[in-house]
Amino acid sequence: ALAQTGTCTTSNVKLTDKMLTFDARCTHEGTVSTVRGEMTFGSDWYKTVVTMTMGKDVMVMKGSGRWVSAQCKKEDEDEE
Repeated sequence: ALAQTGTCTTSNVKLTDKMLTFDARCTHEGTVSTVRGEMTFGSDWYKTVVTMTMGKDVMVMKGSGRWVSAQCKKEDEDEE
């Protein structure tokens, strides 16, 4: 909702062959939040850490994933 009703700006966007980092600052109804994002990646995986600060509150979101397959199986394929 912040991006739709407030204003956000990004800065310090940096991309290397193994990492993407960025900062953002959003304002919504007088409240300022700051975001620091980092994404590290390899040939078949990635990890993310996004830290958001809003006043005295801090939220850290972490995620990861990996390449599994270029094709998806139908649910009933295993039954044949």
